[in-house]
Amino acid sequence: MAVVSFDLERGKDELRPLTSGGSFENIYQLLYYVALLKYATQEQIKSIGFAGVGKVATKRKLQTLRELGYLRTSKINPLIFSSTNKTYQVLKTLGNDLKLLPALPKGDGAEIYNTDVFVQALKLPNYYALLYPQFPKEKPYIIPDALMILKKESHYQLNFLEIEAEKPNWDIYLQTKYDGYKRLSKDIQIYNYWKVFSGYLKLSCPLVEKFSFRVMIIGNIKKDWGKGFEFRSEL
Repeated sequence: MAVVSFDLERGKDELRPLTSGGSFENIYQLLYYVALLKYATQEQIKSIGFAGVGKVATKRKLQTLRELGYLRTSKINPLIFSSTNKTYQVLKTLGNDLKLLPALPKGDGAEIYNTDVFVQALKLPNYYALLYPQFPKEKPYIIPDALMILKKESHYQLNFLEIEAEKPNWDIYLQTKYDGYKRLSKDIQIYNYWKVFSGYLKLSCPLVEKFSFRVMIIGNIKKDWGKGFEFRSEL
């Protein structure tokens, strides 16, 4: 994704009316979280609870951000917001590493059902990062909903998130997920991916023989897939 720099001073001129009761920093935080979550409603944005969110995540200000080109709304639901290239320009200019953000969303917002769980992740006391890898990058055989990194002091844990609601051919679908993660556990691509991204996140990378991850399946389904898999109704 080619993202050019952004003139923040000129941008402040059009954003200034939205800072009433809040600040530019509050608006930048809003834009960052919408980018990180990929899709979000007003209530989901407000539920994150960052400083000043109630002042900038109003219906009027969100619509103004859309009119100014910082956000877009879903064709199927005008209450679902996602980022634009303009927002990524702002975030890059502010110093955010765009490699740690998802690709610019191009869908219609059908993934909105994931967002509540992503917000739960942000609120965990040991939350560190949320990433969106797929393996391999081209023609992937497994596309997790997200990779959540939890960290406490010098220790961290990699958790792939699968947020599931019952679907047609449910057992076949789940078996395909299980097979994909078992394959991934033996695929050097996941280690090579983490070797690069641990550097971006300023985390140490273990030796390949000590590398591990787990999979958390969030939903109402309960199965026993053995070590490395955990089924739960929420984070």
